[in-house]
Amino acid sequence: MPLSICLCIVTAAPGAADRRVGELLLGPGASSLIAESRRTDNVVALHAQRPEIRDADFADAASLDDALAGVNRLLIVPTHRADVAANHPHRLRAVLAAAVRVGVRHIVYPVAAVAPTHLERQQVASRRLIEQSGLPYTVLRVGCLSDYLLHRIPIALRSGGWPTSAAEGVGTFISREEATHAVAAALHSNAPSVGLVGVQGSQALSAQALVDTVKQVFGAHIELEPVDDDALLDGFTSAGVDALTATELVAVDRAMRVGSLDVGSGRSSCLQLGPVASVRDFLAHRRLDILLASKHGWPGVGLFSTTAASLQFP
Repeated sequence: MPLSICLCIVTAAPGAADRRVGELLLGPGASSLIAESRRTDNVVALHAQRPEIRDADFADAASLDDALAGVNRLLIVPTHRADVAANHPHRLRAVLAAAVRVGVRHIVYPVAAVAPTHLERQQVASRRLIEQSGLPYTVLRVGCLSDYLLHRIPIALRSGGWPTSAAEGVGTFISREEATHAVAAALHSNAPSVGLVGVQGSQALSAQALVDTVKQVFGAHIELEPVDDDALLDGFTSAGVDALTATELVAVDRAMRVGSLDVGSGRSSCLQLGPVASVRDFLAHRRLDILLASKHGWPGVGLFSTTAASLQFP
């Protein structure tokens, strides 16, 4: 049977994330890509690459059935925005019901191993809904994103300090681009994966190891500064980091401290990726941009606007 993949964006907001997944899914192996969203302008940037774009209303079961008709595999991209997260369970429930009605054969749902508390609760509830649907599914639990460091390092280069609440904890790091490729690979895979699958880097780093890596790449003098979560949050916001991003950065240190970034340990299998860039290589590739950001800040609005378009997880 020809492979028909649907990218379903369960959010009211457009993003480069969704477009990047669509670009990868338009590669070899897919005979049809259906980009579905509450608003078709969310994915209109894919139009030049000729996917089929279908309009749908999450409150209209018939329109969801029409949007998912003929779909074999369904990627559901959850929202990470607090202002629309309240509607996420309702929308997810509606999409899953439609997927059951039209005979979707597999669902892929990416979640973040690092998330603020309210999004962690949403992830647990979402996985429960997916399990209850009875459809084969793969939940991709993505480890710590190297991209988070792009907010921390300019601050450290200016101040000479690396405040952290990670204690002796460690984390493995993977870039958003690599995580996005993992999502596309899961959709194209013929393996009957069901359950939780970890996506992570190969190198476990402590906060001190991260600081040592930054010092090597930038030739800077930076000292580790142990603090608690509240002080860390205050430090980020005082440095000009927006509240949402500051909360996510604190969540990274908290996850390292409690050990939840070992995404393949005991709770899931791990997706075998190709070579994953080390944190050192990731930073070296972006060294000039980070140095400029330490002087002038990141241009534009939104997370990591100067890096390659990539997937935003919840």
